[in-house]
Amino acid sequence: GALLTTTRPLFEKNQKLTVSFQIKLHHIDSLMTVGAIVRNIVEEERSEPGAPLNINHGLQFIDVEPNSTMLLQSLIYQQMIEQPQSVI
Repeated sequence: GALLTTTRPLFEKNQKLTVSFQIKLHHIDSLMTVGAIVRNIVEEERSEPGAPLNINHGLQFIDVEPNSTMLLQSLIYQQMIEQPQSVI
């Protein structure tokens, strides 16, 4: 899945959508398009009065093609190796 952060709510919980994004895997750019369902919407507390509001939308990818699954797994492994401190 993915986390999409915006300054205002864009979707409703359980809404289905199609998400397109570009990934770079071993210096090769690929455009990915996958189906997703909004599973969670959380409003972050403002760090200070007047600060921009962050709305986090938790997305679950659905009906992902095998080739896209392989690319996503490779991207995660690459991230774990290159930037282990950023992987949760």
